Amino acid sequence: MKLWVDGQKIVFPEDELDDLYENEGQEGIIYRYGDYAYKIYKPYCSKYRLSEDECQKMLDIPTRNVLLPRGIIYDEKKRFIGYYTEFIERKPIYHILNMKLKDFSLQVGDVYDDLQLLSQRDIAVHDMNLSNFCYHDGFYFVDPGSYIFVDSFCPNILYSFNKDEFTKFLVLDVFSRSLKITHQSERFLQKHFKSFEYLPLEEYQNDTVKTYVKKLTNIS
Repeated sequence: MKLWVDGQKIVFPEDELDDLYENEGQEGIIYRYGDYAYKIYKPYCSKYRLSEDECQKMLDIPTRNVLLPRGIIYDEKKRFIGYYTEFIERKPIYHILNMKLKDFSLQVGDVYDDLQLLSQRDIAVHDMNLSNFCYHDGFYFVDPGSYIFVDSFCPNILYSFNKDEFTKFLVLDVFSRSLKITHQSERFLQKHFKSFEYLPLEEYQNDTVKTYVKKLTNIS
């Protein structure tokens, strides 16, 4: 496989592709190359995916936890076929439930900072889920679904929407998968964690996330 990246030609020998392979989704295949993840789009895909123009618009947005394109990838005929971003090693999701609430709140705040940056650039984030999530020293989302450029919402409304997407991920994909939470409790938790940064949490700072969620939902 021959690629053009940052004006340089890179050759991935066919017999090494299996070693470079990391993951695969509806849109494309992920390869690890050094410190970067290369997302190569499949020729045919019914799911929305980023265009070359949209990737270009994201290159200079300084997010840390929502991993945006950091370079464009072309095939040997100079046709746009994907992009690369930072590579993050995955850790098991139970690390989230076992972390202290004070550390969890800081990491939630880091994601909020990124979502605010995206909102200011008229970008809505969809489809945050475990398939595009990595936990390492924080929460990382690698191409979380469809980034949609919109200009009909003010940044504050868009920020609220983006936070909703992240909150749904926390409640439905992290908490509900690990704990016995009712649908009623899920709705309560989504509302609670959307305003998480503003809550007086001093008395709970040394609780684990799992303990805190159980207290909120009265799980024994």
